[in-house]
Amino acid sequence: MRVLVIGGTGGMGQGVARDLIKQDRITKVTLGDINIDPARVQEKLRGNNKVSLIKIDVKDHQGLVAAIKKVDVVINCAGPFYKTAVAVARAAVEAQVNYMISAMTMKPYPFSFPTPPSIKPPRRRE
Repeated sequence: MRVLVIGGTGGMGQGVARDLIKQDRITKVTLGDINIDPARVQEKLRGNNKVSLIKIDVKDHQGLVAAIKKVDVVINCAGPFYKTAVAVARAAVEAQVNYMISAMTMKPYPFSFPTPPSIKPPRRRE
């Protein structure tokens, strides 16, 4: 399984990535972030052959969709979440890829938006 961690060079993103690389089913962990300085990435991740680093700007919808289409799951660790949650969720829906958010907020952040008619139900991945 291929996973994209948005906000992957931040503390939360790297924590998620450290857990992911331990899993046998996970074949690739892509750390997506606007800051792609390899020095920000912990040595344990830099030295792991499952891990790669790509530049992603959550404000670039088409670029985000393109990156998400290359994976099986996207995990949003980019904050602040009130600024990134909807953008990443919309891109994941458009890309038809499963989405998780790793938010650290004290109160729920409800959001919903209609699925565009051009979007078909997500494809099953075995």
